[in-house]
Amino acid sequence: ATAWKEMDDFHAVMRDTFHPYKDSTNLEPVKRRASELMTAADEWAYAELPGKVNNAEVKAKLRQLKSEAATLAESVKSSDDNVIAEHLTQLHDTFHEIQEAWYEGQ
Repeated sequence: ATAWKEMDDFHAVMRDTFHPYKDSTNLEPVKRRASELMTAADEWAYAELPGKVNNAEVKAKLRQLKSEAATLAESVKSSDDNVIAEHLTQLHDTFHEIQEAWYEGQ
């Protein structure tokens, strides 16, 4: 299977920020790296899509991911942990929907 570089780049940061929260409710990694998630989401949303995911549905999901990453980056500045956790979980869910579209398309 061909790699989708932007997905892998985003996943690397997502993995390192979501799992500490999921495993031990540790939000410090995402507080430190939310701007990286936002940058990775931006790059992914603007990148050329591989053929099998080059469709309106995936493009819409990537716009949603970009928007949710921006919301998360904003929320880590001032929101309470519950709000940050909610935004992180939403972003993670959206990421998985895009990832599933990629793997199902193989």
